[in-house]
Amino acid sequence: MNRKMGIVVLVLSLLAALEPLSIDLYLPAFTDIAESLQVSLSEVQISLSIFLAGFAIGQLFWGSLSDYYGRKIPILLATALYTVSSFASIYVTSIEQLWVIRFFQAFGGCAGVVVGRAAVNDLFVNEQRTKVFSLLVIISGIAPVIAPTIGNLLLKQWHWHGVFNTMALLGACTILLTWIFLPKSKSMPLPEGVKAKKPSLREMVKGYVRVMKVWPYMVYTIIGCMAYGGLMVYVSNAPFLIMEKGGMSGDTFAIIFAVNSLGLMFGTYIINFFLKYMTLKKLVRYTLVFQLLIGVLLVVTSLVSTSVVPLLVLVFLNLIPIGLLLPATTSLGLAYFKEDSGAASALMGFLQLLFTGILSAVVSFLQNNSVVPMMCGLFVCGLTSFMLLFVDTRRRLAMIKVRS
Repeated sequence: MNRKMGIVVLVLSLLAALEPLSIDLYLPAFTDIAESLQVSLSEVQISLSIFLAGFAIGQLFWGSLSDYYGRKIPILLATALYTVSSFASIYVTSIEQLWVIRFFQAFGGCAGVVVGRAAVNDLFVNEQRTKVFSLLVIISGIAPVIAPTIGNLLLKQWHWHGVFNTMALLGACTILLTWIFLPKSKSMPLPEGVKAKKPSLREMVKGYVRVMKVWPYMVYTIIGCMAYGGLMVYVSNAPFLIMEKGGMSGDTFAIIFAVNSLGLMFGTYIINFFLKYMTLKKLVRYTLVFQLLIGVLLVVTSLVSTSVVPLLVLVFLNLIPIGLLLPATTSLGLAYFKEDSGAASALMGFLQLLFTGILSAVVSFLQNNSVVPMMCGLFVCGLTSFMLLFVDTRRRLAMIKVRS
């Protein structure tokens, strides 16, 4: 990879970091915002759910749009919306205003992730593409670790307004770097004599239908959903597991959370090592077997052990295959597309958030002061992925047999 493409990867990494930074930077500000707007903490927490909703819906819009107008223009427009919304947040006088602005902030900020994935698919091929996706996952893993600390520092100096000013500054820097360094990509190619169609809602829906008809893409997308769902089940239940059930302090929680984030990044990092000895598809198969075994141990241990320490060790081990599967399934899934790469990336991101929301809600509903539902959730993610790949393998073998 030459120096120019290295700078492009850094820009794409910054775009990928906008989402986790926009969530984790302002988490420490919840109490400050609640006091300033004179509302309850639960009302401030609603802004996080609204942000995730805007992020999910926005992906479907910007991803499809980037197939018509190229990657650069949608990223610039969307990031401008993110920047303006971030700056406008400091002027809100009610929680309802904050909810609306956070929605538009997410609607714009999501383009960096979804269109960025499509841009990687355009600019890189094979192992190089997988390496870049791995780097993006590592950046996304680092951001949640450092963001709360930065958020606390900003709160001490400038209260919660400083958090949103920092987001606006990040957005402005991203616009500038994207404008200078991100190469223009061609819009969707058309057959000779066919006029370009306007990106209407009907045409966007047709694009997503085309994408969903590609079976291998759907297989890797669902496996990616299971990996992302497992990660979010851990993240959302980590305070309960470590502090409430484990009786550990907030400082200890921060250390354990950071160590587990390293496990996620380690799984992403070792992809390049294993690709020297096997194909990416074979690596995914072996990884799913390992993840399933860890899932079984998680459930059994949660039923028989009274200590959380063995569970924490197993959770760390479970994060390693998740770190590997996220970039691997993204690379394998998007490899089937050139014309609808933006739509494919958008649908992948949307389904990840949709499944994560459903799974997290089910685990929370069944929790009942027990760690068993959390561990069962992690096991179900691994089992579903393994069974799906098993069915897909049988399907491929049957097709080969018919052809022969």
